[in-house]
Amino acid sequence: MRAEAIAAYRDGSDRVAEAGLQHILSSAANDLAVLEAALKIAIERHRIADAVSLARRAVTVAPERGDIHNTLGAALLAAKEADEAVTALTRAVELTPNSGDAWFNLGCAQQALGDKAAALKSYRKAQELEPEKITIINNLGVILRELGEIEESALCFENARKIAPQDVRILRNLAHSYRLCGRMDDALRHLDQAVAIDPDNAGARFSRATTLLMSGDYGRGWDEYEWCWQAEGGKPRSLPQPRWDGLPDRAQTLLLYHDQGYGDTIQFSRFIAQARERMGRVIVECPERLAKLMRTVDGVDEVVTSTKNLSFDTHSPIISLGRLIDARLETVGTGVPYMRADTAQIQEWASRLREPGMRVGLVWAGNPRQPRDRVRSTELAALAPLGTVKSVSLYILQKEPGPGRKDLQNPPPGLNLIDLGKDVGDFATTAALIHRLDLLITVDTVTAHLAGAIGCPVWTLLSREADWRWLVDRADSPWYPTMRLFRQEQFGDWSAVMEEVRSALEELARGYRSL
Repeated sequence: MRAEAIAAYRDGSDRVAEAGLQHILSSAANDLAVLEAALKIAIERHRIADAVSLARRAVTVAPERGDIHNTLGAALLAAKEADEAVTALTRAVELTPNSGDAWFNLGCAQQALGDKAAALKSYRKAQELEPEKITIINNLGVILRELGEIEESALCFENARKIAPQDVRILRNLAHSYRLCGRMDDALRHLDQAVAIDPDNAGARFSRATTLLMSGDYGRGWDEYEWCWQAEGGKPRSLPQPRWDGLPDRAQTLLLYHDQGYGDTIQFSRFIAQARERMGRVIVECPERLAKLMRTVDGVDEVVTSTKNLSFDTHSPIISLGRLIDARLETVGTGVPYMRADTAQIQEWASRLREPGMRVGLVWAGNPRQPRDRVRSTELAALAPLGTVKSVSLYILQKEPGPGRKDLQNPPPGLNLIDLGKDVGDFATTAALIHRLDLLITVDTVTAHLAGAIGCPVWTLLSREADWRWLVDRADSPWYPTMRLFRQEQFGDWSAVMEEVRSALEELARGYRSL
């Protein structure tokens, strides 16, 4: 019976394997040896659902076996059932308190739930038991970094590097921590080592690109930036025509297309006019929400929302224009504004925005699907200090429905808000609205790029782990002359940022009142 059940389950055919699993769970459900053998196969073949089912059964047969609770917890974590995983793994460490693997898995589950403090304790315990296990040290370094313990995080990765000097993952994480410490040269040195070890490692190449760009070294950074496609799980558009090499040909039509975030497209559209100087015609393909605004960009001959039946000679993603134009830090801000709000729409907003005092727009949350959103966004409650500034009317630009809107169910006391979220439509409409404001205050979202691109005053609030495009330790942006940057000093601490913003807004409003 055992041999038949295991043989059936080991078979590579899904149908036969499923039959084997059911055979095991029905006829050998209390045979621990069979369950463990099948469980091993399920893990080896990444049959996550099977592993959970088998481990659950094994736990009922041997409830005092800590290693089986550990296996169940790991399977539940792989199945993205972090709550249940924590329960199983908590039992595992109770039964086997000297298992570094069980403590490590518990830390992973706690981290998946967002309980960073608990995860840190579990990782520390795991490292105490297995001081040279690289996966433990790596996760410990990551959680320390997420908790804002940057120096200790870097030390952790340094220790890991001594144990595994060829581990590219460790070198990347060490470089990341050094970058957050402002040690850009050290970050680049370790990324150079990572690339030397594995030249085709897209993550290392892209990390080096963003570090070079953050350092202002656009000359070397743009070429490496092309690794973004592999590093972020995508690739440039597959089209029969050749990719543009940047060389001029006035007889050809160039297609430029939106293939990253809206903010990226708006930021890099400043280079379209320079591309147009080299080519006979430029067509831009983008989503409908962006189309009307893109028609205002200098150098754009036509805007389409699909390439179906479109005639062109060569093509490029819009974000590759930095490399193709050979943009430099000293010149990226020339030609701003390069997008324009519609005059009629501006007048429509002028007739609506009649509240007294300075008109200030607010955006506190970005797209939650953006990988960095958890660090760049905040909550409406963090903006409460702005409610104390006199002679200011505060307008909500959070799109409805959209991220951040749930905060409006319980707004902080004293923050009197005028909600325009339901009226924020495409980007052209938003641009006209921003044009009628005296100031936009926003976290690092597409609205920051939009305000900067149309040349309107904007204050951008940056987390401690700010994106490469905002450089290091600057209160201004060479990309957007009308932008002012407010940066976190401590990870996750928006209170100091908001107090700085409140003070600056008070000063600005005072000048406005004196007019």
